[in-house]
Amino acid sequence: MPRLKFVRPLSDTDKQELDALYKTHPNFKVRRRAHALLAERQRHYDNSSVSDAISMSTA
Repeated sequence: MPRLKFVRPLSDTDKQELDALYKTHPNFKVRRRAHALLAERQRHYDNSSVSDAISMSTA
């Protein structure tokens, strides 16, 4: 069974920085990871759904 990974709660400053990275960073991978963290924060997805959505491994 894969080990579960959790993201620490994000501050409002963290959220603003991730939002800016997601919207404006020139590197697609950075934007994708910022989006994953924002999605986790909103709890719309579980870890496997987030990793599936952005094509990342949960291992």
